[in-house]
Amino acid sequence: MNNKMNGVKFSVKKPVKNISKKIITEKKIKKSETAQKIPPAKIKMPKKTNNRVISIVVSIAVTALIAGGGVYMWQKKASLNIIEQKEKEAQNLKYDLEEILNKTKSKLTGAESDNDNLKKINEELKAKAEILNIAKREFYSEEYGFSFFYPAAFGEAVLEIEEGVLGKKIIGKFSNNEKLTFGAITEDYKAATSSKLTFLDTQGFRKRWNSYYFKALGSDTYEINPVKVIEIGGQEAVLVDKNSFTIEGEEIIPVDMGGDVGFIINLENEEFTGIGFLNSDFGVLPLEDFELLIKTIKTN
Repeated sequence: MNNKMNGVKFSVKKPVKNISKKIITEKKIKKSETAQKIPPAKIKMPKKTNNRVISIVVSIAVTALIAGGGVYMWQKKASLNIIEQKEKEAQNLKYDLEEILNKTKSKLTGAESDNDNLKKINEELKAKAEILNIAKREFYSEEYGFSFFYPAAFGEAVLEIEEGVLGKKIIGKFSNNEKLTFGAITEDYKAATSSKLTFLDTQGFRKRWNSYYFKALGSDTYEINPVKVIEIGGQEAVLVDKNSFTIEGEEIIPVDMGGDVGFIINLENEEFTGIGFLNSDFGVLPLEDFELLIKTIKTN
């Protein structure tokens, strides 16, 4: 509508009634139409599935914890049982070892006691042996005119007479030492059986200048190379071994000495003019002691 005032023209707009209400109403109608047009598939429903999954996961976790705890407790109990069993076995082994040690100690104590007794007996035997070694016995033959002293440990000295086809032979032995013997033959001695000439088949020795000769059967003599010559009571005793009878250029040794050594001594007797002493064991009678025995010989 146009109005004129004082020559000025102006227009006046009519007031709009209830326009805002109309707009609001239209919006509501549009929203309602839009809601009706949305497909059912696109309508969002409440998320109840997530809560259920969480419940299941929690249940599984709790179950796992409970089961794991049970397994752990079972393993722990089994481990404790094994440990207890091993401890018992170790304890039993300890008891067994202690028992063995005690028995061993007992045996050792008994062995030590036995050893002490053996040592004591050994010392007593040594003392007795020393006394016996120091102690001497005398052998004396008035018939054949000689005597000597020897260790009492050798026992009794016995002189045997052996009759030959001709003449006779004497052999001396000791009851406790068969390795020491002495003997002689008469000038006319002839053995019942032929045998090799032995050292005890002697009538003594003959000396010519500085040479020595072994007097054997009859008038047979064999030159000897003495190992040693010692003086006893104003006469000589000749020490010989197997090498003493070796004759240069000959393989046969006339007198059988074996591996032994012997002394030859002359006697002042018409029937037996000499005698020989044969030592077959230096372990029983060392050479030095053998020589000392020979030095005690007396002839008359």
